[in-house]
Amino acid sequence: MGVSHVEEGTKRATRRWTSRASTTQPRSAAAQRTFWPISRGSIPLVNMAITNFKLLICLLILCESTLAQAQAECLRTVSELKANNVKARWQETTENDGKPLTISIADGANGLVYSARKAGVLWLTGSVSVCRSGGATEITLTNTQATSNVPMLARVALPSTQSAHIVNDQIKLGGGGWGGTFIGQ
Repeated sequence: MGVSHVEEGTKRATRRWTSRASTTQPRSAAAQRTFWPISRGSIPLVNMAITNFKLLICLLILCESTLAQAQAECLRTVSELKANNVKARWQETTENDGKPLTISIADGANGLVYSARKAGVLWLTGSVSVCRSGGATEITLTNTQATSNVPMLARVALPSTQSAHIVNDQIKLGGGGWGGTFIGQ
């Protein structure tokens, strides 16, 4: 007796399945669907989902650091500085010319401001924030403006923002090739 067309078709399909299963790359669209649980056409969607997930993680990290900063207590006046045992005057101890830079913090129209003088001559001005978080106190000098009394090379290299933790009434500021240790007075 002969083999029916249905049986012959089944044998051919089984042979095709076996031969294609042993190769690494499928030959037809039907086989591609068999071997790829995610179709090649949906890979851009998968990449987009992974990118969006990475962005979400980054956003969460940024939010956490912002929340941590929001929990910091920032002192707004010189009276608050003194009430929290934070000095309003800082004198450089690491100068090499015998003329220490002295930073004085004062109340300004929009918060705390500072001025820095060397040998009685104004060198720097700007805003200052003093924030406490946990057991640490950090002082940040921002919007630093150098006067013409500052040597040109130092003026060009001076960063507009500098931060330091206050440890044992000392701060270490630096940037642009300059650094100094200051003692609170």
